[in-house]
Amino acid sequence: MPNHLYLIAVPSDKDGLRETVAYAHRRYTGYINARLRATGHSRACDNRKQRGGRWAAKNGLKMSKK
Repeated sequence: MPNHLYLIAVPSDKDGLRETVAYAHRRYTGYINARLRATGHSRACDNRKQRGGRWAAKNGLKMSKK
């Protein structure tokens, strides 16, 4: 699938993977915002959450708000 990224990583400490993914997400969001001259978080995240919520509702799953 050309629109997917698979990450194989071994963290050096218990927060290493979380910090690395968070850093990559911030950089990607900054790149997209600069390209679109926008501010805030990535619109891709909003769209993914909406699609996930629709999928969950369609398949009888309850979403929790955290």
